Amino acid sequence: MIVFHTMDAKQEAKFRKTLETKAAKAHASGDIELHKVEFVYPKGISDEFLANGKCMLCGNNMFTKVVPGVFGAPPAAGKKCSCTCPNYGSKCPIPESEQQCWPLPYLHMNHFFMHRMWKEPALKDVDFFMRVDADLYVQRELGFDVFESMAKKNCHFATGASGAEAPGCYEGQHEAALAWAQKAKAGGMEIYPENLANEDPKRPNEVYWGGFHAGDARMFKHPNQLAFSKHITELGGVYTHRWSDQLHFPLVTRLFTKDYSDGEEQGSTGPKGVCYYEFFKPGVKYFHHEHRGSDTPAFWNKCTSD
Repeated sequence: MIVFHTMDAKQEAKFRKTLETKAAKAHASGDIELHKVEFVYPKGISDEFLANGKCMLCGNNMFTKVVPGVFGAPPAAGKKCSCTCPNYGSKCPIPESEQQCWPLPYLHMNHFFMHRMWKEPALKDVDFFMRVDADLYVQRELGFDVFESMAKKNCHFATGASGAEAPGCYEGQHEAALAWAQKAKAGGMEIYPENLANEDPKRPNEVYWGGFHAGDARMFKHPNQLAFSKHITELGGVYTHRWSDQLHFPLVTRLFTKDYSDGEEQGSTGPKGVCYYEFFKPGVKYFHHEHRGSDTPAFWNKCTSD
């Protein structure tokens, strides 16, 4: 298991001990690699840039100077936070109680998973990857080797279902990707912007859930994809419009898969691009998603005993 982090040496030592203790309780085995990441803003982004943000929601500038905050919490009176998005189903004008605050570390995370991670030396020899969020607890065995299945089916990405992002959290990312891809193809790059152009124009907000999924690391590490993700992150949309890794995954999968087609449910034969597997889908009891669950001993003990 590879864990990327931004902790200092003391925090890292404490975290490693915690991981080892919990792994022993769960009767888990295997090496745990911790890799410290020194975060830097993408080119063109700075504290000064963020202080003059352009995140728009319902016609209003919803962006103030970003400071660390509580993930997903509604902005308190006078609280400074990053781009805000409404809760799902909300309509303009958005009541303050339905706005969600996305602190700067959350936006850094999206930038990391979109671009920085694929340049990390720790992934140099990795062909396939599975991402499991720290607040997600796998409760059942998957039953088969998902990487072997993906390789046989030519899946570049494996997830539970395709979803849709909330208004205010995606605007412009799809259009920016399509414009770059068309220019890149005209310049001779092997890329397939038609897979975006042919997509339902009413679905520019397609997402693959970021909490639990698998993918072909070779696609994300490819120089063409790195050029794409570098361009997208340097536009600054991660910080000004809350563009995210969950939006990035379907864009990459479509743009870099020849003869792209959506996979169907588990058992489909040879789709190209994305494949859907039941165990990645929330609500089917393969896993439990508990925010900050690792800080709750009673929850952890129940989870490991189950």
